[in-house]
Amino acid sequence: MEHNLIDKHVGAKLRVLRSELNLEIAHLAQMLDIDANKLHRYEAGIERICATELQRIAKALQVNATYFFHGLKGKNEIISTGNPEAKNVPVEEALELMRAFGGIDDPTVRKQLIDLVRSFASDPTA
Repeated sequence: MEHNLIDKHVGAKLRVLRSELNLEIAHLAQMLDIDANKLHRYEAGIERICATELQRIAKALQVNATYFFHGLKGKNEIISTGNPEAKNVPVEEALELMRAFGGIDDPTVRKQLIDLVRSFASDPTA
């Protein structure tokens, strides 16, 4: 995913959260001790927010810094399986599997499904 798309996403999340909290841009800028124009550039995705600044913004708005990345999707994102010998899993596939799995109410069926998936895995102990 291109960096500018991430910057725009983070900025949009910042703008929406600020609006939901009924904070004027000037007031939030004052809270953060930054120029209101700079905050506007952050919200527009024109200027990249460094990690330290993002943490300060999150703290001021009482959210976790990860809030600004929720909903961000990319085709090449992967989830580590935690097993260095196993392949990593594309995020979208993992989410799809989890959604389907979460819809199974019967614990016996869930256990059988886990066993079935393990039988297909190159390392059945995973």
